[in-house]
Amino acid sequence: MVVYGQTIGDEKLNQYYSEGENSFARHILSTIKYPQEARKEGTMGLAIFSFRVDCQGSPTDFTFENKLGNGIEEEIERIITTTQGNWIECETRNQSDRIKLNFAFSINDYYDSPDADLVIVAYGSFPVIKDTKLKKQYNKALKKGEFANAKKAIEELIKRYPENSVYLKQREEVESLIRN
Repeated sequence: MVVYGQTIGDEKLNQYYSEGENSFARHILSTIKYPQEARKEGTMGLAIFSFRVDCQGSPTDFTFENKLGNGIEEEIERIITTTQGNWIECETRNQSDRIKLNFAFSINDYYDSPDADLVIVAYGSFPVIKDTKLKKQYNKALKKGEFANAKKAIEELIKRYPENSVYLKQREEVESLIRN
């Protein structure tokens, strides 16, 4: 497994983590693991999450805006929790502030996100469903009236590209078809 980082977008991390964002990134990247179930299932995408740090220096109150599943959220919580004690004291920071991060999970460098703060890559013979195949699955299922399958395909694309307005609109349309 290879991991690499970019510039972390949330400035509060650099202000609140006692040794700064570079130390935080090194710690995370040296200890995070791409969950076995996620590798086995070919799970890729951008995990968008935030958390607070309590006065005891413990990360808490995790919220995931874009869930990938297959153990990824649990691994993120586990690894962020290992930073306990490395946060500046409550007196010098706002305890209610949330730190927001984007971790990209990729298999064999197939997926990359310009919005990622950190990128975690698993190498090996793991299944990868390419974007073009997911788009074809979506269109085929839609034509056949298999709306649940169409939704499943578009959901996978949204995990990879959570801000893509076309995919978000397609999900809305297929959800409407499912309701009717």
